[in-house]
Parts: sequence; C-alpha cells; structure tokens
Amino acid sequence: MDKVDNLIDLIAEISSHTPVSATFSVPIGKYTKAKLRLVGSEDEAFYQVSRFTDKQVFHTNYPMEDAGDALTELFSDFLSFHVVCRDLVFDGRISKRGKPLYSVKMQRSDALPESHDRQKHYMFDDDIPPCLVDLGIVTADGKIRQDGSRKYAQINRFSEIIDDVFRGAECHEIVDFGCGKSYLSFLVYHYFRSIRHMPVHMVGLDLKSDVIENCNALARKYGYDGLTFECGDIADYQFASAPDLVMWLHACDTATDHAIFGSVRSGAKHIIAVPCCQHEVAQNVRPQVLTTLFEYGIIKERVCALITDTIRAKCLEYCGYNVDLMEFVDYAVSPKNLLLRARYVGIPEDGRRQAIRREILSLIDAIGFCPTLPRLLKIVVQDDYVE
Repeated sequence: MDKVDNLIDLIAEISSHTPVSATFSVPIGKYTKAKLRLVGSEDEAFYQVSRFTDKQVFHTNYPMEDAGDALTELFSDFLSFHVVCRDLVFDGRISKRGKPLYSVKMQRSDALPESHDRQKHYMFDDDIPPCLVDLGIVTADGKIRQDGSRKYAQINRFSEIIDDVFRGAECHEIVDFGCGKSYLSFLVYHYFRSIRHMPVHMVGLDLKSDVIENCNALARKYGYDGLTFECGDIADYQFASAPDLVMWLHACDTATDHAIFGSVRSGAKHIIAVPCCQHEVAQNVRPQVLTTLFEYGIIKERVCALITDTIRAKCLEYCGYNVDLMEFVDYAVSPKNLLLRARYVGIPEDGRRQAIRREILSLIDAIGFCPTLPRLLKIVVQDDYVE
C-alpha cells in the first residue's frame, strides 16, 4: 500500500483496517502513555482507551464506528504509535512538522475478540522461559496449565509494570522478598537478561530452606549465574548495596512493612510490591471516626487493608519516594490486587515533609492504632502517640 504523508489521511487509513489494539507514547500533553483496545462481541464491540498519568489512569469508551475520533484524540497527545489492525500493523512517529513517519507490515488477525473477557494476551506469550515448565506453570509444549493460569497472569502483569518502569533505563541489582517458588524471580530475571540483554544480579529471599535449595538448583540448570536464592527473614536481611529494584508479590501482613523499611534504609531506587493479608490494623483498630465502617467483618477487613496501604504510601512519600497505588490484576484473578510502585526522588522540603507526617498521624489517630511501618521508620515515636 502507498504511504500517506499527512496525519488526517493516516488516521483514516488506520481506521479503515479496523484497529484491534494500540499503544501511544512520547507524550506532548499531560498523559504519560495511552492504550487502545477493541473489546466486546461482534455485535457490541467498542473501543476502550486508557490514558495514564504518573498516578492515575482514565478510561473512555468509543463506539466502534468512532475509531477515527478515538485515534484523532490520541494522536493529539502523543508522537509515537504502534497500532495493530486486523490485517496490518502501523508503527511509527510524528515528526516535528506533524508529518507521519511510519512502517506497515502484515498482521494475521481475522476475527474480533469474542467478548470483553476474551483470552488475555501477555507479555511473554511468544517467549515463555522454559524454567516455567519446571515450576509447573507451563506444559512441555508451551501451554499454560489450567491450575497455573492465575499465577501466570500475575507474574506477567508484574513484569509488564517493571517493563513500564525500566524501559530505556538501567537495572542491575534486584532483591525479591518472600520469593517462594520464585515464579516471579525467574520471569523478571529472564526479562532483564534475555529480552533487555542487561547484566543483572538478583537475590530471592524466603524462609523455606527446601524451596530455596530447589530454586538455586533450577537457576544453575538454566545457567542463570546472576540469580541466587537465600534462606532468611525479611526483617533481618542485609543489603550488599543500594538496589535498583526491590520487589515482592504477596508478602504477608507486617512482612511488607519490614520489606519497605529495609528497602528505604538500603537506599532502593525503586520499590514494586503487592502487599497481602493486611491483618495488623484489622486486629487492633479502635476507630475514633466512621465507626459504622467497622461493624461488618468483610467491610472492616477491606477498609483496614486500604488504610494500611495508605499509611505505607504516605510513609514512603515522607522518605522521599514518588508513590503510585494501582490495580494489579482483575479481582477474579486475585483479590489481593493493589500494587504499590515507588521511585526515589529525594527527601521533600521540610514544610512538605512535616505536612505528610501530620497526615500519617491523623490516620493513626482516626483508627486508634499505630501500625508497624511508622514505628520502624521512627515517623511515630512514643511521645507522639500512646496506645
């Protein structure tokens, strides 16, 4: 096909080929990136556009016949694009003079997604590390095991978030707290070593010695010389140097607080974590306000989990991190689906820092209990708060 040399014609050309998904980057507006995808059945298909800022994501739906309008708005905010259509893929950028510079290649795709809950496509579908066979997630012929599908969805999504954070950036020192069988450790190591071709040293830490022994044997089997596993408690772990990334997937209850404390103390540049089982506040809360929220067990559990992670986020801000709380995976995949993403940017100026501290103290006063992390970081001391 002949290429067009203006944006209006390009949008019309893309629209005529039925876009299925798209990613937009290199922002010129307030959004950092955007994604478009075609969802729904043949009769009820529509476009869902997700626009991202540093801390939020905004969703807008467009009727299928308004593909051109959706694309026009996206092109007004971004200079780089990758659009997958039913039969073609458009990949390129917009020049300073507003001229589209792009390539076109054939794409094999001959049907609309069957529904909004269609088969998911993940980052590693075309490059599944063979170690996932040994870990029981994937069959020998490369298919995802039914009993491993949820775990596969989680570790893929976690890796996609890491890709968002480190795309174009260096990462060499990583610690994975509470690594367990280390599905995530192996996948993230594979990402940096085999996809990014980056020399990386990763340590996985867990309390179970037999699990650690098996993980080290598997790392040796695949020649992952930069991946090692150690047996130990998160609270006692000593960092060799300031890591580029500390991560954990479902470190339970106050283990997350000790992981955050150790990460901050070590000078970690990035923290990406999915907390789990936030029982501490729920077991000790003595609410001073909105007491009705704590009358029903399931509501109390969820409210206390959200309060716990809000205090954690504020503690990280106090310590100089830019913090983002986001949905991790669909609730059906895991109800523990809140992810904390933090990047060190430097200690805030004193006025702002004290304002953050007052916010933390206000939350503590409201629930009548001081959780572990503010104590570890000495944001709260005995004179500030007495139970």
